[in-house]
Amino acid sequence: MASNLVPSPVQKYTWGRIYDANGNPTWVQVTTDADGFSDYVYISAFLQCVKLNLGESPFWAEFGIPAHQAITQQLPPDYNIQLIATFFQQFFASVIVSRAAPAVAINTVSQNTGPYGKVNPGRPIPNYWIQILRRNGSLYQALLGN
Repeated sequence: MASNLVPSPVQKYTWGRIYDANGNPTWVQVTTDADGFSDYVYISAFLQCVKLNLGESPFWAEFGIPAHQAITQQLPPDYNIQLIATFFQQFFASVIVSRAAPAVAINTVSQNTGPYGKVNPGRPIPNYWIQILRRNGSLYQALLGN
């Protein structure tokens, strides 16, 4: 396991969004840390891929989930989530993705607008519990979906 803890000499980075208390997004750069580890770069990229629609990104075209179809057909995108997790497995000691209890769409003004029209109230929105064990032994956990 010690060979897995060798930092990369290459500086890696990606961009991610953080939200303030009012829900306003700000783009921030996520880079290799001072010790030379790029775990948070890969975690950010993984989370962004899970939130993509299929074919949405010209850079990550093979990644994403059929989000609209999953909600309208009420079929969780488990297969697509596992494909993404399998790809990112190479960067961590372990990546575990499991389906969590679904959230229920609420009919509000902010959810009524979007490329696919209105969100039907009462439809389940798939949630996933993500656990990533980094090679240094620390655990990253997140609930994705709602």
